[in-house]
This record gives sequence, structure tokens and C-alpha cells, in this order.
Amino acid sequence: MKKLFIVFTLVSILFIRNISLSSVKAGIAHESQMTERDILQSRETNKLIDFLERGKLYINFDDIYGGAFFEKDEIVINISSKNKEEFIRNMKPEDEFRIKFVQYSQKQLDNEIIILKDYMEELSIESIGRSEKDNTLVIVISSNFIENSFRIKEISILNNLIILYEPDKVETFVKYVINGEELYFDSSSPGTCTSGFAAKNSNGDPGVVTAGHCVEDSNSTNGTDIWYGGDHVGDVGNTSTWQFGGSTDAAFIKLRDLWYWTTWLPTKTFMNGDTYISASAVSSYMVQGTNVYMYGDVSGKVSGEITLTNQTVNMSGTILNNTVVTDIVGNHGDSGAALTYWMYAGSATSHRMVMGVLSGGNTSTTIYTTVDHIFSDLDLTNY
Repeated sequence: MKKLFIVFTLVSILFIRNISLSSVKAGIAHESQMTERDILQSRETNKLIDFLERGKLYINFDDIYGGAFFEKDEIVINISSKNKEEFIRNMKPEDEFRIKFVQYSQKQLDNEIIILKDYMEELSIESIGRSEKDNTLVIVISSNFIENSFRIKEISILNNLIILYEPDKVETFVKYVINGEELYFDSSSPGTCTSGFAAKNSNGDPGVVTAGHCVEDSNSTNGTDIWYGGDHVGDVGNTSTWQFGGSTDAAFIKLRDLWYWTTWLPTKTFMNGDTYISASAVSSYMVQGTNVYMYGDVSGKVSGEITLTNQTVNMSGTILNNTVVTDIVGNHGDSGAALTYWMYAGSATSHRMVMGVLSGGNTSTTIYTTVDHIFSDLDLTNY
């Protein structure tokens, strides 16, 4: 029988206890693992959070705020032309950030994504992403470039759309191998994925999160056995605990209960020894230009930048919304890999956080479904 392999690190109860005893030392080491750029960006992002919190009190904030992006590791704030003098007088953004006056607010850009999303199949649109640096949308088309490009410009109110022709479609990363002591689904179709991060379901059962298309592509069902190195370590959920579509491409793999012969528990440790504190997709940290890291089974630890936010993309025939795009290049077998960033914790301290998991990509980008949607749609919480 063919098997679906997914690699991730699982440890026994004894090792989990050892990790717990060393957690304080691991926390101290976080700062030393950060690059100078990570530290600068973390502090800048913390300022942005405060600014956005103040913005909630300003009645016209959504109509004027055009988003933010990093430029030379400094955050630039976009302000639309409408009522800009009043906005600056009340919010005083120039005291903390560089200002760029733009044509469209972030709200207008997001509304255009909603409109154009209905035309994705008709106009061969592969993806629609928001670019704060260009104050516009970046749209990728897979066919009929000239005709479809003209039609998109007719539909949209934006006069500065960036429309690209890219025949290299975004595909899910599933590696089809059957060998070794890797984790696999005891199901009918082969494939390989990566464990993303630890989580627990609404019953408090521990498990790990990977990509939802891994479960679907393997023809698995609830209760499908998960094996690792010849041991039965867990199962595919125990209710409907995977989704591939909407705003989520994720699956919850429930690990074995404490009452069974062998206990398997998730950790917050990556394959290279790095650790993370929690999984949380804070919107103010999903900033274009932010330095991020992916931990893939095949690619290892790879760094890059967020290039687009709030992208709607055609992922192998399935439309995914609210994804984050990076310039990291992945490989088949990396699906489900965690995307991490550094969050400022005060007193010159930052913590590594998980933002989301890898859904797919092409030869120049990778695309991630974010933790907030994963938790909401699958009814999960941090472990």
C-alpha cells in the first residue's frame, strides 16, 4: 500500500520535561539569535502597533490610512490625499514615521480585491495581492494576458494596477516518496509534508498543524492513522479538523492519547534547535518588507521578506484568501512549514512567533495561510 510521508520532530514525555527545564535558558538566547535587522524591525513594528491603536479612536482613520511598509528597515506610513491635513494634525504620524502621500487608502485596495476575486476564473487570475510600497494591487494572470489585462483595468477603479503574466502556476508542495522513518498517513495516496507548529483542539487534545491540502491530497479521512518510524503516533483529527479553501489551508494532526502505550507530544522546537514562544498572526506585524523565516523539511531554515499581504490566490484550482506572500523559495515536501517572525516584548527583548504555515508557491515565491484563520476555522489554540 502506498503511504503519505510527512516529516516533523516528535519527542517522548521525558524529553518534553527536559525541554521545560531549559525553557528559561532558551528564552534568554532568543535575542542573540536575532540579526541586527530583526531587532530594528521589531522595534519599528512595535511603534506601528501603538499608532494603529490610536487610529481606532480617529473616526476617519480607515478612509485615510494607506498601510505601511519597510524601507531601509524604517516603517513608512501611507496617507491618502483625502483630509490629510486634518489627519496629520490629529494623529501626528510624522513624529514617529516617514510619511508617503498616496492615492488610495488600504480600505480601497481591500475592496478592490473583493471585487476582482469574483473574476478570477473568468479572467485567468492566479493571484491578487496588496502592495503598500506601490499603493496598488499586484495581479498575476496565467493566460490571455493582453485581453484579460484590459478587462481587469475596466473593472477596477485603480489607475495604477500592476498586472503580470506568469504561466508558472502556484502549486501545492507535496513530495511523493515512500521510505525511511518519516511520519506518514496510512491512506491511499502518497505525498510528503512538514509539521508546522504545536496546537490543541477544543477538547484540549495535543497535536501539530500542517497544510490542509496534505490531508485532502492523501485521500485521508478523520481517524486516519499517522505513523512515525514504525510507531502509531496519532490520527487525522477527530472531527472536521482540516480545511483547504477560504482563508485556510491547514490540518490538525491529533497525537496519541496519554492512555495508550506510547505517548507523543508536540514541541515548540524546530529541526535545527530554534524554538518559538507562541503562534500568533498580529496584523500589524504582517508588514511588507518584514524579515521572516521558514522551517521546511526539505529546504531547512530559509529567510526572506514579506512581499505582499492579503493576497487572494488560485492554489491548484482552489481559491485561498488573506494569504501572506514572501520571496522565499520552497520545495516539494515543505508544505505545512512554519513561517516565523520576531515580536518585540519590551526591555530590548523579542520572541520568535509563528505567523502561519506554508500552503504553496512557485519558482519565486511562497504563500502562507495565517495562524488567526487556522485557529478560527479549525477551532484550535496554542499548545
